[in-house]
Amino acid sequence: MELIVKKKLNAFRIIILAFLIITVLLFIISSFFDWQIAVIFAKGFNNKVSKIWIIFMDELGVYIFEPSVFVMFAIWWETFVLYQKKYAKNEFFNKHAWASYVFYIVCFILSAVFIYVQTLERFGNYDRGFGSSFDPKLLESISWRHWAYAVVRVIQVSLMLFGAYYCRYIFSKRKDVFTQEYWIDALKGIIYMIVMSLMILAVKWSFGRPFYYDNIFSSILKEIEALGYTYDQNVTKWGAGVDGRGDVPYFEWWQPNGFFENMRYWFKRENGGLQGENAWWNRAFPSGHTAATFSALGLWFCFLGEHKGRKLTNKKIAVLVFSFLILSSMKYPLMVFRFHWLSDLEFSTIFGLLMIPVVSILVDRHAIYFINLFKTKTLKQTIPGIVVETKNGFYLCMYKEFGYQKISYYVNSKKSTPEKINKKMKNLI
Repeated sequence: MELIVKKKLNAFRIIILAFLIITVLLFIISSFFDWQIAVIFAKGFNNKVSKIWIIFMDELGVYIFEPSVFVMFAIWWETFVLYQKKYAKNEFFNKHAWASYVFYIVCFILSAVFIYVQTLERFGNYDRGFGSSFDPKLLESISWRHWAYAVVRVIQVSLMLFGAYYCRYIFSKRKDVFTQEYWIDALKGIIYMIVMSLMILAVKWSFGRPFYYDNIFSSILKEIEALGYTYDQNVTKWGAGVDGRGDVPYFEWWQPNGFFENMRYWFKRENGGLQGENAWWNRAFPSGHTAATFSALGLWFCFLGEHKGRKLTNKKIAVLVFSFLILSSMKYPLMVFRFHWLSDLEFSTIFGLLMIPVVSILVDRHAIYFINLFKTKTLKQTIPGIVVETKNGFYLCMYKEFGYQKISYYVNSKKSTPEKINKKMKNLI
């Protein structure tokens, strides 16, 4: 059985590595042929089925991470409630069962308010330069986006309801909530989302890369005007020139679009479609939709954990495969949509993949000290552990219910091994 589990884990690692290698190759290729690839993908735009998938994924990419954020905070909440029930002296949660539901009530009330406000903000005075009834990005009635938005919101709320049910009635009954330290996995997910968001914010605003849509806007404008719509560049300036009707110059992903000239727009929100030169406000590179999808998949941290004795079951493999399918389905319709380049998508994918182990290792390593300090000083617990010496250094291992967990590996330096072991143990315990 153990051999089967190891084979599954090795196969999974090979698949992830292969996915990363392919992504890097695609990014390199796109660095030379972004324009040619965009031209090919854009040919599928006029297909009605493509447009349905495009508009759905365009909306899903904006809100896909919200249920994951909710679940991660719910894991923190349930861990806190269990700790209070087990260790708190006042026994408040044991005496008042209703208190366990406060977090969920507050979250759903806030979600309802946010959805209402966001809906009014996005569609209350909708106009992207062609009136309130037309979507110039999709070249269809705005009702297409209304329906896509409604479906995505239903999916979002449904996932949150399922997450609430699971965390409140299933997760809270698990016997390994403390031993498996799921709250740390949730912390990894939140930090991962923050890292992805900061990367998107910093790089997008720095480069301000125009969409392919803006590079060919003059021809798109003719198509829209043939449908009977009039363009008002004072509402949203899609193109170049004084009248906003020309094609915006093409920028490679590594070419900043007027960095110094557009710095004054970094923190301005009003009239977003009029900010900056050469459609700087597009900010195509890198892909925020791809980063948001990876952020939603931050829940991976709660599934995986070989160092915590977690097995890679068939169900987990199925979930992970489904996640990658969603990611791929999110990425490539955006190219057909003409609102992203292949390099935008693959850069976000590479960054997202590389940050998974980085965040996991850093959080594990730095959280151990504070957890052990709390256990030894506050809970007065003894933490058993062993040192496994190797030819080039040694492992520090802590005993957990599922076995010994490697804390970290250290290479011998000028100091003798016992001296370094003692020093590291003092830092960790």
